[in-house]
Order: sequence, then C-alpha cells, then structure tokens
Amino acid sequence: MITLRRAASLLAGLATLAVATTVAAPSAHADATWRFAPADAPALPDGASPAPYGVALGPVTDISFWSPNRGVLMTAGNGVVPQGLYTYDGRSWRQLSTVCGGSPEISDSGVQGQGRVAWAGPDEFWTIADQRPGQIVGGGADSRNVSLCHFKDGQVVASYALPVGQPTSYSPMNSATCSGPSDCWFGGLSARGSSLPFHLHWDGSTLSRVGGLHPHRVASMVTIGGRTVESVTLGRNDAVDPAEDPDHPAVLHDLRNDAGGVRITDAPLDDAGCTGVICPPLPNWGTDAASGRPVSPVTMTGLQLSSDGGTIDPASRPASPQLWAVTGPLASGSFVPAGKATGHPLALRYAGGEWRQVEIPPAAIPVDATPSAIAAVPGQPAAWVSYDPDGDDGARVARIAADGTAGAPVRLGPDQDVGGRGNAGPIACPAVDDCWAATDAGWLFHLTDGTTRAQDTDPAFASVISFRPSDGGTPFVPPDAIPVDDSLANQAPPVVPPTLAATPTPTTTTRVLSPLKSTGKARVVKGNTLTIRIVLRGRAKVQLRALRTTKVTVKAKGKTKKRTKTVLRVVAQTKRTTLSTGAHTLRLKLDRKRWPTKIDLRVTRVGKPLTEVVPVDGGGSSSGDSVSTR
Repeated sequence: MITLRRAASLLAGLATLAVATTVAAPSAHADATWRFAPADAPALPDGASPAPYGVALGPVTDISFWSPNRGVLMTAGNGVVPQGLYTYDGRSWRQLSTVCGGSPEISDSGVQGQGRVAWAGPDEFWTIADQRPGQIVGGGADSRNVSLCHFKDGQVVASYALPVGQPTSYSPMNSATCSGPSDCWFGGLSARGSSLPFHLHWDGSTLSRVGGLHPHRVASMVTIGGRTVESVTLGRNDAVDPAEDPDHPAVLHDLRNDAGGVRITDAPLDDAGCTGVICPPLPNWGTDAASGRPVSPVTMTGLQLSSDGGTIDPASRPASPQLWAVTGPLASGSFVPAGKATGHPLALRYAGGEWRQVEIPPAAIPVDATPSAIAAVPGQPAAWVSYDPDGDDGARVARIAADGTAGAPVRLGPDQDVGGRGNAGPIACPAVDDCWAATDAGWLFHLTDGTTRAQDTDPAFASVISFRPSDGGTPFVPPDAIPVDDSLANQAPPVVPPTLAATPTPTTTTRVLSPLKSTGKARVVKGNTLTIRIVLRGRAKVQLRALRTTKVTVKAKGKTKKRTKTVLRVVAQTKRTTLSTGAHTLRLKLDRKRWPTKIDLRVTRVGKPLTEVVPVDGGGSSSGDSVSTR
C-alpha cells in the first residue's frame, strides 16, 4: 500500500527539508566480552554426580528470559542430554524438564519449524513442543512442533495435542508469544486444507483456532507494550492475494484480542524517514548494485522479531520500549523471479511510535549472509544479530545500532579459543551487556562484563520436571474383537485344581540401537554443494556418497551380441570420518556434468554397542552396528 502524506506535513517537510534524527547507540561496555559458557551436564540416572564440565545440549531452538537471572531454553537433545528444557538461575544453566522439548526443523517439508518458549508470568510459560512419544500416528516430521505445553508453578499443568496426520490435526508451529496469562498466540505453517497460516489463541481458559489473513506462513511473533505482532514468510508458491501489492506485501500483522474480539489485521509500516509525496511502506527492499534490478521480497526470509518491552519482568522493562526486525537473502540457488534480484541483510526498528529502516554495514554482516536471530538490547537503541557467513561453518554475532553503525563481528568458538562449535542459533539479551547465544550443536556463549547476578531460588525452577499430562493426541481405535462376557462376574468362581508353578515369562529384552539417531533433509547450497545434517547417538564412522544412474554396454560371456544395463556409479564422496556423539553437518561438492540421482549415507558404529531395554512385544532386537540409506 502506498501512503500519501498529509499536505501540511509535506509543506513543512519541503520548507525545512527535515532529516530523520538518529541517536548514536552507546557501544557495549569495554569489559563486556563474549565468553564460552556451556551448560551443566544432566544428573545421571543412578544418582551419581554428573560430569564437572559443561556439555553440548543438542540443537537449541529457543532462548527466552523473564529476568537476567531467570531464563529458559529449549533443546532437541542428543545422546547425552534428553529433549526438553534447561533453566538459568543467574549462575549456571541446568536441566529443568525432560518433557515438552521441540525439534529444530521440519525436514520432510524443507520448511523451518522450531520449538519456542513464551513467558506468561514469572512462574508461567508455554512451549511449542513435539508430539509425545506413543501418540504418534504418522511419525517423522508430522510429530514435530505440533503440540503445546503449559508450565506453571514448577509443573506442566496442561498439554494440548491432536492425533497427527488427520484433517483436524494441528499444523507445525514455529512462533509463540504472550502478553499475559490470558492472551497467548501460537502460529506457523499453513493450516491443513488451506493456504492461510495456522494460529492458536489462549484466552486464559480456552485454546481456539484463529483464521489467517494472507496466504503466507508465520515467521516470528513478539509482544511490545501490550501489542502483539507477527511477521510472515513470503514463499514463491504462496497463493496470490489480490488485496496485496506484490512489490510491497504486508509482512507484519497485528494480533488483536480486545473489545472487537480475537482477530488479525495488517500492521502499517509507514517510513518515518520518508519526506516525499509518495512513500512506499517498509521494508524498502532496494535494488541490486550490480544489475540495477529491484529486489523481490520472495527472495528474502521472514522478519525475525525481538522486543525489549514484551512479557518480561516489569522491573526490567525500559520506559520507552523498542522492537527490532531483521531479514536477509534466502540460501544460494533459491528462486528469483524474472527481472528481479536477491537482496541483502537489512533491519527495521520501531520506537516512539515510528518505524525506520536500518542499513546493516557489510563489515558487520556480509551481503550474502542470512541472519538467524536478533535480540534487542534493553534500554539502548541497538540489537545483537546472530548469523552464519554463506558457505562457512561457524556462528557469528554482530551488534548493530539504530544510526546504522555496527561493531566488528565476533566468531563464537574461535574467538574464545575453543575452536568451531557449530552454526548460529537463537540469541537473547535480558539486560545491557548481558546476552546469551547458542549454536545448532548446543554450545552456549555469554556476553558479560563479569557482573554477578543474584541466584534465583524460586522453587518453580528448582527440580527436574518429568511428567506431562495426557492430551487429545492419542487417537481412539475401537477393538477388533467382541468384549469378554462378564455378565456372571459376581458369581462364585469355580474351583481350580492346583497346578505346577510356571516359569515366569520375561517382560523385557535388550535392543541394539543404530548409531544414527536422525537426519535432516539433503539440500544443495551455492549451486553445487550438497549438505545434510545428522544427529548421532554414539561415535560412528560416517561417509556421504553421491551416486548416478548410468547405462553401460556389456558383452555377455560366450556371446557376440551386446546388451545395455543400468548401474549406479559413485560420482562424489566424502572421506570416511569418525564423528562423535551429537549433531554434525556433512558437505559434498558435486560436479554439474555428473549430477547424482541418489544419495548414500553410510554410518557404522565405533566402540561398544548402544542398547536400550524395551518390552518383549516392542519389536524385538535389531542390529545397530551400521546403517546405510539411499
């Protein structure tokens, strides 16, 4: 939508040639540095003391704080840490819950979908979680991030889920926020049977579905000063909405729960820095410097949002809250409409009732990098952004200010002399010079000036939660057999002659596990590099091979006639490498002249077998020494 300024404002602007005022953001405290700060190892099942050193938590999908000494993060877990939650008490991160964790992605559909944490009060929060084991019908990606858990006063007070793979099932969710105990929103991918995004709303007593507005899936949600907003991702295959300008679609929505009811409306993004007669709404996608072509919004990621005036401890909220949003180009090789170009990272800031665009210096975030997350710095016109350089393993964080200045990026791992620790993940800043960032492997880093926080002793965060209430996720299956006739149950039982005692039947058995716990979807980046993410539950030798179907001519033995047969040949392969427990990303460079038709991932166990105890009728035992998939 194009906005026409008022005539009076226009005349005043032309007469004075008003220029947008910028405020220089103070830099981080001279003593504030990013430090390696891994979480504590979980307690051992037999009650023995855990290891004294920190551990990787597996993929961390969200970090959120109520106050500087009360935080919660969600992890998908790994071979050491179970899926669930960790809590921060001002001194260290330790295990809070072994239930209600979320996965990092929905790999089967190729769409990012993540578990989230949303605070509703000092001792109350919600999580977007995976479906509980045992309730899964479709399995795999269908069970990820499709249920909700309500935590209050140190326990899970309610769980919300429906059977997966059904017409009424919840869609995968990746965004959550609360403005209070009676107003929480959750959203994500398109609702089943609809091109509109999926939403759930909690009003304090009832969880209900809310219809979407435009055919774009939700990217992020945030609350600022009692106002709740969401951003959306503009997919190339989204249905066309005639109510939208294709060059300036509505990327931000207001989520309302007031006298008018629960509803979603477009949020105007008028450019406060524009002094012209016709002012396009923000974001200003710009043009490509090399080709001069305008940037298409479908080549950019959905805005990632962060506010310092949302649902956090009122004592920590700034008097004038701000909201930051950041976006960047999609992965190399993504679809670009004809006559259009791919953009570069840019940020938006909302403060004092006005929106302004912030150009990010390439020295802070390269033009081809895609920001992973953003965290507003409370009380300062600045924010921290986490990202990965295109084609480079290794998380970076950079501080950007409202006036367009930025500090030098920090490499998480190498700059702390601990080596590479994975790619960029979530980031949060509960106070000035106090931020936390995580990598996709589950390693934590802390921006701190050495200030010691008072240790949080709230009993709601003092013990490990392992119980999740039942919900509607288990489908009802009527019995195949006729029920037993119990009409004579009240009569005296017949006399049973004595028999010899039978040998007890074993109820459990030991099953050998595969070293490969899960795999992500194979993707091609930068045009010719195949990447795939795997999670190992034990040390294993791993090799990724690319195969190509080829027709060859052979001569049968003892015959002169030749025939053609189809064979698979290896066209590219990685070295057979031994990897440790946890998440890893494999990369394989491909030859465009010999493009593969199949992928072969080989994983072979190293060391002692991995086992688990299961019921006798739970499927028996299976070899877990090696696994190969094409």
